[in-house]
Amino acid sequence: MTTILMTQALQRQGEIWHNILSSQNLTVIWENLDADILAVLEGMETAGLALPQLLLLDMGMMGSAAVAIVAQVIKLPRLDSNQRPIG
Repeated sequence: MTTILMTQALQRQGEIWHNILSSQNLTVIWENLDADILAVLEGMETAGLALPQLLLLDMGMMGSAAVAIVAQVIKLPRLDSNQRPIG
């Protein structure tokens, strides 16, 4: 099953994403706004849990350096809303 790690700044927006993704039989892990995403991923790996296949991160709540580190650690391409590579 596909797992998605999600953060959203707005509760209602998060609820919408969660409902949409869950309705497609996807597992959604909804992290707190203050969560250190890199620490969450490292904790999952240390615990022997499978890492999520997708990160859905509200870019407005993260610094660009943090996003770049997460992308490097899990070797995922970063795409903008038009599916163009970022950085």
